[in-house]
Amino acid sequence: MEKSTRRTSARPEGEQQRKLALEEKEDVKGEIETQIFEEAEENGAEAAEAERAQEIDSPAKLTQNRRTSEPPAMSQEGRGY
Repeated sequence: MEKSTRRTSARPEGEQQRKLALEEKEDVKGEIETQIFEEAEENGAEAAEAERAQEIDSPAKLTQNRRTSEPPAMSQEGRGY
């Protein structure tokens, strides 16, 4: 009987430590994800501003760049006909 009492009393402590370690790991993971998200938001806002500025400076050039960056249409040979 004593052995089973020792095991049950030791187990909750170990499990509690494991849960605390897991929670801490999740907190750190969440902080990192938040930081990445915030940096991506900032970079996205900067990219959007740069694109708007480019459109204001030369809207025809931006349209031309978009057209040339589109992939070419597939020929009939590429479709397997």
